[in-house]
Amino acid sequence: MAGLGRGLLLLLAVCCLTWLGVLWWWQRGAAPDLQEADLVTYLVLLPLTVFVLVLALRWAWGSAVERMGAAPPSATASSAAPADLVAVPGDAQERGNTWRLVSASVASPVGEAPQDLLDAAEKGEPLPEPDAELVDAQGLPVLVVRADDSTDGWDAVRQTVEELMASPTGRRVQDAGGPKPGWLRAVCLLRQGLEPTAQWLQDWTQAEAAMLETEADNFGSTDDAPPHWLRVVLGVDAHWTEAEQQLTLELLQRWWAEWIGAHASRWEVAWDVVAGSAETMWLKTDQLVLSADRMGQRSWTWMLATSSAMDQETVDRWIAQDCLMCMPQQPRGRVPSEAAAALLFAPSGWAPAPDTDVDSVWLHRPTVSRRSKPIEAPGKVDHQVLSAVAQQALEVAGLKVSDVALLVSDADRHSNRATELYGVTLERFPDLDPVEDMRLLAAVGGHSACASALLTVAAAMGWVSRQGKPCLLLSQADAHDRMALVMKPDALAA
Repeated sequence: MAGLGRGLLLLLAVCCLTWLGVLWWWQRGAAPDLQEADLVTYLVLLPLTVFVLVLALRWAWGSAVERMGAAPPSATASSAAPADLVAVPGDAQERGNTWRLVSASVASPVGEAPQDLLDAAEKGEPLPEPDAELVDAQGLPVLVVRADDSTDGWDAVRQTVEELMASPTGRRVQDAGGPKPGWLRAVCLLRQGLEPTAQWLQDWTQAEAAMLETEADNFGSTDDAPPHWLRVVLGVDAHWTEAEQQLTLELLQRWWAEWIGAHASRWEVAWDVVAGSAETMWLKTDQLVLSADRMGQRSWTWMLATSSAMDQETVDRWIAQDCLMCMPQQPRGRVPSEAAAALLFAPSGWAPAPDTDVDSVWLHRPTVSRRSKPIEAPGKVDHQVLSAVAQQALEVAGLKVSDVALLVSDADRHSNRATELYGVTLERFPDLDPVEDMRLLAAVGGHSACASALLTVAAAMGWVSRQGKPCLLLSQADAHDRMALVMKPDALAA
């Protein structure tokens, strides 16, 4: 009956359009002397002929679609697979390596602890608000997610930055127009975000020093114990100047000296700054860790990232790139935000002392690929790259799709990133409930650029540790780069 009804509606539409065309033609004087046969031809036979032609075209189109759908699966898969999927480097054993995450911390307008991010994403609040400082191309307030900058910690960092303006690097920043608002806010967030993980390292170093004191007879003195290696990798936004990167590194080194104090001789520290996407920083860290393991150098890894778009210059850049969320011009654009995060990974083979309680989870190595066009580009949103890295991440971790209990992403709910994620979940994870089993951090936290992937990992750590189930993490903040990671609890990793 439904098919018959659609057919009658189609016939009625064809008749109406045909009759309107015929009447218009007659009014123009194209057929002044009409006979009864002409009325039958133009008002009956012509609509029926057009109706039959429309049905024939629909049948031909349907047949073509069926033939395309019947193509060999191998051909379909090869055409859909991204050409630039980055294989996880190393042999079979190295591809299965895991990183032990022992501490994670965040500094975000959404919350002060990693668990706050998951809770906010589940509740869908707080929502972005119009900003009092930043404006769009029409001079209207921009919707943002802004952190509270009135704390004593931020004032202390600003004071330190003023002191460093007299240094050679500080003068280079000063000559370029002085500290930019976005850079200064990012530095303040960095200090706030890394303090808990720095405290963890400080406490562990002091506990180890106390143990060495009690066992000094085995070494002769505590100075004879071999030092630990620490690799610090800092991720910053791509537009930061070289002077801004160097000054941030000098701040980090000053803070580290304050925290580690008298135990500085117990650590050999290497510093790296990566400007760009979170995926670029993660691949760099993965290469450093893999190279160190191959040389037998078991080092701690401290990943840091900070970003702030609370700067009119950044907003103007996004407007020029047509990727800023503003109504009604670009309703699917980015919501400016700011955040910092820190992740501390223990060396390969490290285990806590028997009498200590360490909450840790395990991360498998990242799978990364790159979209052929930016996610903000107009047209159909392709999800194949994100789907491919998600599938490869599960293969690296030795998991089935049904093993994934939670999916955490730095996507939002209004842009093309949400459409991309929807395509992946529909294709790969149809059993995951969008409300109970998924968390979209950018839906409440906005676009935090290079810090977003670390925020995602930090947010998932507590859930995986408590629930004892694996989690899939997807990084989508960048316009091109896509990354997937699998996190496992201690029990499953063992």
